[in-house]
Amino acid sequence: MATKNPPKRKAALRQKTMDADTVPAAKTANKGETFIDSHRLRYGLTIGSTLSKTKKVETVVCLFCYVFGREDAPRPLDSTKKPRKRTVKPKFFTSFRTDLYEKHLNSQHSQKWKQYNDVILDDDKEAFFDMQSVPHVCPCDDLYNGQYQVTEANPSRFRLCVRFLGHGASFRMAAALMDGTKEETGIGRFQGCTELVAARYARVVCAVSLECLAQMMQSTWAFSIALDCATHQGKSYVDIRSRFLSDGILHNYHLLAIPLHERHTADNIFAVVKRFLDALVSEWRDQLVGVSTDGAANMV
Repeated sequence: MATKNPPKRKAALRQKTMDADTVPAAKTANKGETFIDSHRLRYGLTIGSTLSKTKKVETVVCLFCYVFGREDAPRPLDSTKKPRKRTVKPKFFTSFRTDLYEKHLNSQHSQKWKQYNDVILDDDKEAFFDMQSVPHVCPCDDLYNGQYQVTEANPSRFRLCVRFLGHGASFRMAAALMDGTKEETGIGRFQGCTELVAARYARVVCAVSLECLAQMMQSTWAFSIALDCATHQGKSYVDIRSRFLSDGILHNYHLLAIPLHERHTADNIFAVVKRFLDALVSEWRDQLVGVSTDGAANMV
């Protein structure tokens, strides 16, 4: 036979339930589990990865790390030891607490963080990360025969993202596909591929491809080029292809589609193509045997 709860016990249970229902949400919500979008501009962050089903932000990336790199640690005056070199990897946050943001910014980007705090307008804060200096050219022993080496810290993510880009995915789509792959497989090394990371991967692939083409064209005795001007989404381009013989095989490669910021005149097109060939094959004047166009009047 079931016994009823005493009146005092019932009252205690009722009061406990009421207390649980009336706990302020602010005490349990602000634990860094949910990313607040306004923190993007406030702390200079960009979304790193999201869950494909719920679109909930999973990681965010420090833009100060990605754009400017980490600042060198100040060397103590009374220390004879050389300060340890800081990592070049950007900082990823999986816990969205403001104290963690501020701790990282004050310790790794104190100068840039101070400049950023002086900016008032949101548009100026977004433009803050576009204010980069002129690209620095790494020194090499031989200006013409020297080589550069690109070291990718996460080769698995690089290869998979490049494969998505090779199938025609945009930077945004490739980043979303990488997030979906990470969520489905649970492989942590696929996370953190943002649109900026995908764009950086594309630049690396383009650089390697152009280097391979340059070596092939420099090793042949002659080549020809084909030019074609086109307009895509209101922007003008000059498309360059090259044909040459290598190892007994006639190759036909697309070199580059170069934006034209001026009119499609023969002089402007020649100036753009000349600048490109000077960078790709320095002795192109001795190797170029022919140029073909689409027959438009402004191409001749």
